[in-house]
Amino acid sequence: MLQDLEKNKKILLICPYDNIYPPMNGGMQRCFNVLHQLTKHFELSAIIHQEKNELLKSVNEFPAIASAKIYSTKDFNYKDVFTILPSKFEN
Repeated sequence: MLQDLEKNKKILLICPYDNIYPPMNGGMQRCFNVLHQLTKHFELSAIIHQEKNELLKSVNEFPAIASAKIYSTKDFNYKDVFTILPSKFEN
């Protein structure tokens, strides 16, 4: 029951690194692991500075990541982070 309540909570994660998968240093590894753990317990949206397809290669090893909504800054022509935020998060 508690897990159902947690899954209803929405979280937005903004990763500050250019690439988080495969992780090349401790900061990237931490960001990737935070993303992975949050997807297990919450409805997660993540903004990353990496090609979305490159991150999704991790799904074979970390299947929970497939449930996250991933937004890549590489897919948008943006001026600031607010440009790439979804105009409305689904309820």
